[in-house]
Amino acid sequence: MTPSSALAAALICVLLGGCGGTASSDPAPLGDSTGVKQASTQPVDPASVPPCPRWDQEPNYPNGPIPSGAVSLRVCPGDDPVSRPPQWIQGVASPVEPLVTDIASLVEEVNARSGWPDDPDLICSQEGRPRIKYVFGYPDGSTATMTHGYGGCHVLELAEPDGFPTTDSLVKVGAIEFRDSVAAALLDQRQTQQPPRAVAKAPGCVPNVLPQSILPTEDLHLATAALCLLPDGRRYRRVDLPEALVDRLNMVWHGDEAPRRECSSIPFAKLIGTSTWNDPMVLSISGCSIERWGTNYANEPDYLPLGNDLVSDLLALPRGPWQRQR
Repeated sequence: MTPSSALAAALICVLLGGCGGTASSDPAPLGDSTGVKQASTQPVDPASVPPCPRWDQEPNYPNGPIPSGAVSLRVCPGDDPVSRPPQWIQGVASPVEPLVTDIASLVEEVNARSGWPDDPDLICSQEGRPRIKYVFGYPDGSTATMTHGYGGCHVLELAEPDGFPTTDSLVKVGAIEFRDSVAAALLDQRQTQQPPRAVAKAPGCVPNVLPQSILPTEDLHLATAALCLLPDGRRYRRVDLPEALVDRLNMVWHGDEAPRRECSSIPFAKLIGTSTWNDPMVLSISGCSIERWGTNYANEPDYLPLGNDLVSDLLALPRGPWQRQR
């Protein structure tokens, strides 16, 4: 060994806390309260962020606070609460793009949230596996995954869940509020980016329950749409809408609500579509109005009147053949 290489080796030993003894074979858990990853000073190209992991891949929980230094965040689907093996039903529809802005504040928000309260009278439903997986990405290529789970308890899980949450569980309360923070950050980021050039066709009419985006539907803009006529639980007909009618629907969707009134109605139907960012959209129809529920399902929706002319134009379109729902 040359003098220069010996000096370099000695410096490395000092920086690493000494080279003597036996190193532990178990690395410090990702997300340990002392774990801080080096943040990148360069903006992250969204195209360089890896896609969501497979749905059956076990989450890489941090087993502690989310480490600082994250540069990206993927919103990935977990399991729908009614999903059972071997059939998997995804819990949410993933945004096509990762979040690469405002990550530090979201990490701080998670870590500042309270743990499970010491309240023996607190009761919530606990069915189902995690419905959303938040995958934080770091400059060195590593990830830390946090899940929104445990049924109606709506907790953010920082470790593999083990029964009903307790004060000792590595969970944070307020999963719905955090979801809304992520959605707001994604909408802000979209203001500075161009949507995908290719827009997907409107989703299928069945199954009747489609994975929902975490983004508030009222903030999305239809790019493609189809009318699904569902007279009973056995069959349906589909009508893909031309661009001119999609534009008219957007005017209604982003218009003002109005009281429900008698008018020509579209019986047993729904509108399905794809946003300009390829988010799935489902617009419920009640009579001659679209019901706008929003993300959190208020007690009453907004009623957006279609108007007799638009109803007539929708019903006048040539319809596809009858098809079985199942």
